[in-house]
Amino acid sequence: MGGFGTKFLADGVSSGAWEISLVWLAATAAAAVVGLVSEMTALQSRSAIRVFPVVLVVQIVVAVLLAPLLAGEDWSPDPFVLALLGVSLAVVAAGTRALAGADAVEATIAG
Repeated sequence: MGGFGTKFLADGVSSGAWEISLVWLAATAAAAVVGLVSEMTALQSRSAIRVFPVVLVVQIVVAVLLAPLLAGEDWSPDPFVLALLGVSLAVVAAGTRALAGADAVEATIAG
């Protein structure tokens, strides 16, 4: 929400739509507060090495998947390109999971 809100805020400011800009400013600030509180709550019960990968992957995957709907991004209709996008998102998620679960990370957490 923070990334999209910032984009919409910038679009409103650049077009001179000050009322809409203020609405997006408030929405972006509210989303930032909710995100901060939820991350801090998660960090109270889990280590950062467990919380951060989830936050990172969710931010990337959700932003990419919602970009055409919310930000007017245009994806190629080519099935190969769409499949490559899906595979790329899966690689990001799987790679993050593999790194977070690596033996070195486990040893650091245990130590």
